[in-house]
Amino acid sequence: MATFFGEVVFSASRAIDDEDDDDSFVNENSEVITLDLSPAFSKPTNDVGKATDQLVLTLGPAANVFADCYILHQEKETVGTMNKRLDRDGQPIEGAILSRLREHTDVLLCKCVKDIEQHLQFSFVEQLFSFLGNSNTSVTILSSCSGSDYKTHRQDVSFPILRCLKTSSFTGEVAAPHLEPPNTISGLASSALSYCQIHGIPAVMYVIYTDSIFMDSGAITAFNPLLKLQPFRKVAKKTNNFQGIIKAAVDRPSNLDSLYT
Repeated sequence: MATFFGEVVFSASRAIDDEDDDDSFVNENSEVITLDLSPAFSKPTNDVGKATDQLVLTLGPAANVFADCYILHQEKETVGTMNKRLDRDGQPIEGAILSRLREHTDVLLCKCVKDIEQHLQFSFVEQLFSFLGNSNTSVTILSSCSGSDYKTHRQDVSFPILRCLKTSSFTGEVAAPHLEPPNTISGLASSALSYCQIHGIPAVMYVIYTDSIFMDSGAITAFNPLLKLQPFRKVAKKTNNFQGIIKAAVDRPSNLDSLYT
């Protein structure tokens, strides 16, 4: 059986979108996604996209807190925001923040702080990658799902579980086993990975399955195997306030509608 990405070895894992018709991207309320660059990065001479070699896309509280603990506590610059508007002139609702470290300007981090609805996901992904405009960019996607979505015949499963999916052009090491059949991934993670596969962009997605309905430290630290691989091996530095950030994240309600993206 062929996989979603046409691989022969790992034949069962697929990333899928909930709807495949063009109509699924039409919003009755004319909602749009816009990329608004910070003033320092809006000049034509400051082409951040083409200078980006690595994109890290974090989806959901667990992935976002992991980024806060290891990357975003360092000296950084806000490149821009991905915003939702009811129309092109409407008030922006911040959906994602684009940042880069001053010390590593070739790595761009896109942190989703709000759920991106299904009908806006294609526009979100298209604008993000159009901004990069660099076929040499490698992509790492971090996401999370409910343990109840994880399908397996094994009886000895212990959560949280880290799994991965990759595009056919990704040739680097991976930090987790491939997602087993018949499991699939949907939502923004699927849209981003599908875009990368279609356009020949090397990309790997990591997903955490957790059996907790609340944010917990185990789901956050389950991403730790990624620290041994690029781009995290190059840019990650553990904050001194590691436990404080995790405790604050566990104690406060999430800004996202759900832990799972």
